[in-house]
Amino acid sequence: MSTDNKKREHYPGEDGLRTLASRLRDEIGLEDRTYRLRSYENCFVGSEACQWMLEQNLVLDVQQAEVLGGLLLDAGHIHHVLREQGFKNDYLFYRFTVDEEHGQVAESPQGEKASWHSLVSGDFFSSGSENLIPRIPDYSQELENMIPVDSLGVAPLDSENARLLDNVRPRAWEDPTPKERYDML
Repeated sequence: MSTDNKKREHYPGEDGLRTLASRLRDEIGLEDRTYRLRSYENCFVGSEACQWMLEQNLVLDVQQAEVLGGLLLDAGHIHHVLREQGFKNDYLFYRFTVDEEHGQVAESPQGEKASWHSLVSGDFFSSGSENLIPRIPDYSQELENMIPVDSLGVAPLDSENARLLDNVRPRAWEDPTPKERYDML
């Protein structure tokens, strides 16, 4: 077992990290901060997070706090504002991913999220036969917006591959609303 794995084996699993991220977000000071004339919205400082972990008796020392912060970063709960740094006990800015505008999977008027599973329904496969070759469903108005399944490179289109596609390439995606001002520098 590597040294890094030995250090991490006593730390919380995914549920514990989710709870820790929620507590940290609720209790640490999230502020708009400026560094070198550039503003970063709704972020916290790595050294302040390490100090909070020590005060909460979650860790024994700063090195453990950095490892725990690194676990939060690796699990995707936090990230460096420029996505250039790992978690460090330093004056570096980090943001919670739940505060980011990522866009979302489009919903139907009935509130159902678009999913590749709709192509794997019972109607999609020949009923009453042992043949698993899919039939082309009648989508009429969706056909012009539909991505050809062959172009995705995932076969067969079964429920497991539909779940994979829902996670990596949603059928319909709504981009977040762009901010009014965009700084290219």
